[in-house]
Amino acid sequence: MNRAVPALSVAALTIAGCDNAATVRNSQVAGQPYEECIKRVVQPSFAIMDRMKADGLEIKKPRPVTHLLIGSDENIEKAAEVAREKGFTVLESGDSRLLIGEDAPLVEDWLKHTLPMFCSFASEFGLTYDGWDVDISKDGLKRK
Repeated sequence: MNRAVPALSVAALTIAGCDNAATVRNSQVAGQPYEECIKRVVQPSFAIMDRMKADGLEIKKPRPVTHLLIGSDENIEKAAEVAREKGFTVLESGDSRLLIGEDAPLVEDWLKHTLPMFCSFASEFGLTYDGWDVDISKDGLKRK
């Protein structure tokens, strides 16, 4: 199923705690442009949500989600500090990676708002948002 991801205004991203995304070229691993992140991370996430539904998982159930951002250690530390200030749970920072955790239901609104916010946040700090992972180990899903 192909869904269009709505364009988010700069105001919406500022409310979420991020400025307008811009590519930063002075980092060890240059941040990716916002639009590239949307295509690479957000749009495919709808297929993951649809697959979870097809497998019989209750997507409204909050689950542990981990977001991975990669880049230079200097930019990782700056982003980790801001993430903590904004109330995010920083699971790990250093060695060119930042892991941010949350418990979230994997519903369409979450995909449309949280993932673009992370794309913008990563770009703001010259990082690359490498995507998210969800723990479904306690759901008892049997492989077909």
